[in-house]
Amino acid sequence: YMTVSKKFCQENLQLLFSILFPKGGAGALSAHGGEDMEGSIGAHGMGALLEDTTLRQGLLVAVGDLLFRHPNVVEPWTSRLYAT
Repeated sequence: YMTVSKKFCQENLQLLFSILFPKGGAGALSAHGGEDMEGSIGAHGMGALLEDTTLRQGLLVAVGDLLFRHPNVVEPWTSRLYAT
């Protein structure tokens, strides 16, 4: 749904990147001005998400679609995306 709604994309992009890049993500998240999303999901739920590599691979492909559809929204996150 993030490719359809720019507002939804803006509101949930931080969650997407915190799932994609869990290690060292606090620096990238704080640089963007958001809070760490781990507290809102819960420790057990977040751990299950981070271990699901199929989910993370699918999300990485979806980020390419977001870059095409909403380039100005995703642009602040591109340094984190291309740094890994």
